Amino acid sequence: MHPDDVADLSRQASQLLSNPDHTLDVELRLRTHDGQWRWMRARGAAILNPEQHIHEWLGVLEDVDDRKRAQAAVAYLAHHDPLTGLPNRSLLQNHISNVGSVGNTSASGALLYLDLDRFKQVNDTLGHAAGDGLLCSVAERLRGLLRDTDLVVRLGGDEFCIVQKASSPQAAASLAQRVIEVLSADYFIEGQRVNIGVSVGITLHVGQSQTLDPDRLLREADIALYEAKNQGRGRYVFYTPDLMA
Repeated sequence: MHPDDVADLSRQASQLLSNPDHTLDVELRLRTHDGQWRWMRARGAAILNPEQHIHEWLGVLEDVDDRKRAQAAVAYLAHHDPLTGLPNRSLLQNHISNVGSVGNTSASGALLYLDLDRFKQVNDTLGHAAGDGLLCSVAERLRGLLRDTDLVVRLGGDEFCIVQKASSPQAAASLAQRVIEVLSADYFIEGQRVNIGVSVGITLHVGQSQTLDPDRLLREADIALYEAKNQGRGRYVFYTPDLMA
């Protein structure tokens, strides 16, 4: 049995032993002969004798692996981009909403809004398949830049987002500059040398035991991104209230 499933089975088995009216119904993973884990559903009940003592047990083990895998696939697609495998906007909003909401610990960080420069030319010139390959390469480079505590998301099209944990303005600027340098290096897509750039809008946040507003942070970072593009692209800009004017 998979170690993560032992506790639930033990809990239900204890209830079954202490109360014969209780029935067992638990899903767990069992190791098969080839070393793989397979989901099973175990159901069982006690059979009592005339004296109302447990005489025997009756149960059934049902293979539910296909159903569990299908459910896991649906749950994964609900929160991940099918092309790049990165988290999507839905997971991003959940992630931001949970920042700073545990205990009394302040949580600070930065949200970086990325938009690829010259991506449309690549898509139009080399085709959508090449564009998809380029997006996957961008996603792979972004994964290599981040720590385990950071989150990178594909928002859609050629837009990405990074949530940087425990960030200072200097740390956010340093990450943005690394993103610009790494994503601006040449790509080789279907035998073609491709060069693009990226513009970055940054907004900082501090959460003090309160839920942050994902829509507000995205809106602020998007405003800063728009300013970065206005200034000539291939650069980063921090959000300030003055940009709303």
